[in-house]
Amino acid sequence: MNKRVKKWIKRVLLWGIALPVALVIALYVAIDCLPDEYGDRAANWCLSLFIPIQDYEAASKDADLIFDQINLKNFDAALTVCDSLEGRSKLPATSLNDIRAGIYIRQKQNKVGEFYLRKALESFTGDDYELSDYASVGCQLSILLNTKNDYDGALKVLMTVIATIKEHEANLFVFNRDLSYLLMLMGRNLVALGRFDEGEQQFQEAIESYKRNESRYEIGTDFTNDTTFYNVRQQVAAIASLAYLNKGLYDRAASWLEESKATLPYLQEHCDSALLNIGSRLFLLQITEARLLAHQGKTEEAEKVFRQCYDASLDMGETTKHECAKYLLETHQWQEVIDLYHRRDSSDTDSTQMTLDGITQTLVPQYNAWRNMGNNQKAIAMADSITSVLDSAVVRWRNSDAMELATIYDTQGKEAQIAQKQAALTRLWWIATMVVLGLVILSFIIYTIYRRRITKMQAVQERIESELRIARDIQMSMVPSLFPEREGLDMFASMTPAKEVGGDLYGYLLQGDKLYFAVGDVSGKGVPASLFMAQATRLFLTLAKQGMMPAEICTHMNDALSGDDNENGMFVTLWLGLVDAHRPLPKSRI
Repeated sequence: MNKRVKKWIKRVLLWGIALPVALVIALYVAIDCLPDEYGDRAANWCLSLFIPIQDYEAASKDADLIFDQINLKNFDAALTVCDSLEGRSKLPATSLNDIRAGIYIRQKQNKVGEFYLRKALESFTGDDYELSDYASVGCQLSILLNTKNDYDGALKVLMTVIATIKEHEANLFVFNRDLSYLLMLMGRNLVALGRFDEGEQQFQEAIESYKRNESRYEIGTDFTNDTTFYNVRQQVAAIASLAYLNKGLYDRAASWLEESKATLPYLQEHCDSALLNIGSRLFLLQITEARLLAHQGKTEEAEKVFRQCYDASLDMGETTKHECAKYLLETHQWQEVIDLYHRRDSSDTDSTQMTLDGITQTLVPQYNAWRNMGNNQKAIAMADSITSVLDSAVVRWRNSDAMELATIYDTQGKEAQIAQKQAALTRLWWIATMVVLGLVILSFIIYTIYRRRITKMQAVQERIESELRIARDIQMSMVPSLFPEREGLDMFASMTPAKEVGGDLYGYLLQGDKLYFAVGDVSGKGVPASLFMAQATRLFLTLAKQGMMPAEICTHMNDALSGDDNENGMFVTLWLGLVDAHRPLPKSRI
């Protein structure tokens, strides 16, 4: 390898590899050194060079149209907007079905919500932009299945979603917390199924995966100031401690509870309490700690912790009240259970509209409390209340279930109609394509035939032209092109036919001192005239060689050319003469 080649290779490596890498590093350092506000703007600008931000903006506008209706509780209008955007929006089908599921779940139609969540997973195209929504759908579907105690179903969903997310784990569009939440839910389901070691492994992996993925983007990341990391740790710890507590593994529950208690103060200090719902997290931590202490036999400590959250829980809704009821039932505080459910005005709850879940969570605990207190009269009265509303609750549940199934069938019917229309459009498209393709093929065939004919015609024409050129050359060779050079004689002639060949002619014959010459024109043009001209020229030269006089020559030529075989009546106008150097002769014309 010579020096010049080595020199060019070095230049290519320098300008093609080293320089771009150096520019990227310099840009990264520059953005990192900027204040947060300007750094974010610079980073977004860099991303806009590679990511179609316009698609995000269009999808965001479409999503706002839907959420505007949801915020107004116009759920039917929101669903109509979703349908109208189907296939015409930059909003992915995964996101649209996720929104539909959320609308139905808000209306307590969990079965329809589950249908659309599964449909959202099925409609995932593998596009990078859909990864975060895909992970969110997996979390929601898992939580929804947990409410039905379908832990196996939730586990299957999570395994599929996690496997897909891990394939894109290093992708820019996967938020690190997404995978952590999925792994956390996986751990909760494994613990619920009694697979404690596997569950523990998933809880640990939920935290480690965040650290591992975050470190890919920032070398030497300091997690002590990462609020998202604290958020992930606290949520994983809270879920893990509650999962182990419900299964009676108090040591593991205590370990994760300490982790949750250690991370929550940081979130309270550095994060928006309303945004992260710190109040609910604090309540869950305290009620979990109270239940754990009670199971560990630390009654006084448990009661102290419980009283801290008891009064506040009454203003947080039914879910928190049920959690308090769990503690009171576990600690056999039967009167407290009764007081808890009667503390609110009874007019707030219409027992005739109570659902099966409401009966299980509200009336059954009261029945158990009266029965354990030995108040059989109250227990029987509560049992009567349960039986009086149970039938209507079952009927409502069946009607609700039937309505949800009808909604699903209606949705499937609409989808079938849409599919039929799309199939019809596809058929029309194929028919149009085949027609166009047929026309193109027909045009090509016609063009090919035309070209072949043109080619043949051109070949015939070229052959004729070639033959005519040959005939011209032959004709021109029949008239003299060289003339004698004699003293006292100056003679020259030329002929230019109107076409390739023609009927013009001239000639001479020099015999001694006698010069025969002739100039003529055959009637007509082209090949017939040229053939007649050749015959006339041959006759002139033949008769002149015999030494005939011009009159005799003309007489013989006239007899030969005007015979019976001259069907076309062709003739030649000929001027013929004889020059004798010793005795000039008179001219004759025919």
